[in-house]
Amino acid sequence: MRRLIPAALACLLLATSASASDGPRSGGLLTGLPAPSLAPQLEKRQPADSGPAQSQPDPETQEAPPEFVVPRHLRPHTRLYARGAGGFTFMQLIGDFDPAAYPNVTPFFPPIGVLEPERAQSDIGFAVGGALGLRIPWAHAPDHAHGATRIEAEYMFRTATLDEVIYEEDFGVRPEADITGRLTGHTVMGNIIAEWWPDEHWRVGGGGGVGVMFTDLKANGREDTGTSVAFQLLGTAETKIADHLWLTFGLTLLGTSEVEYDTDIQEANTLALDFTVGLSLEI
Repeated sequence: MRRLIPAALACLLLATSASASDGPRSGGLLTGLPAPSLAPQLEKRQPADSGPAQSQPDPETQEAPPEFVVPRHLRPHTRLYARGAGGFTFMQLIGDFDPAAYPNVTPFFPPIGVLEPERAQSDIGFAVGGALGLRIPWAHAPDHAHGATRIEAEYMFRTATLDEVIYEEDFGVRPEADITGRLTGHTVMGNIIAEWWPDEHWRVGGGGGVGVMFTDLKANGREDTGTSVAFQLLGTAETKIADHLWLTFGLTLLGTSEVEYDTDIQEANTLALDFTVGLSLEI
């Protein structure tokens, strides 16, 4: 019996080694059953594929969408315009007068001394003229402009009847004297005007100009002509009444250098204040 036990153990060891070499398909006492597979459990534990992680965009680094660019032919561009206007003018001649025609005045009361003639002023006259120029928009944005620069050549005709001669004032006393005559002027000016466009129907601007003025002065039966350097300040407003057609309003303050005349007004500067209304046609 003692001999059989070691022999049985030896047979058992041989059978076990043979089963291990054949794999799980070979029978045996310990390894004959297939080993449990862990693959199904791993598949159950693995989370479902939800795709790549999506990060939220950073508003600071996020690029702005591209702006819409208006085609070039639709953008504001330089335009040629022609303007005509007419209205009222008020003119003055400031300077020296012939003492034989307009002597100094000594008021009786109060005794304040001698007053000299200061200026000759007119009744309300009329002014008419026109201009040809270019309007150059300011390119603040690709699709619109907020204003423009106008460069123009202007001609104006003014005429007014001289009404009275005004003397110097002292202590509230300002003597006057009569004058019979007319002042006529032709100006040729080069203007630069800056315009602001609050909306598509209005334009408001201001600027100035320099040029020359040719005057014809008649005073108490004596007549003479003169030429002077002229300068002016301009205020303008326009409102749209049709495509390419604008109703214009203008305010002009004109001044000139001194001119010598062979009349009762011997030397004088010309001042004029105009208010005009007209039409402007853009081409």
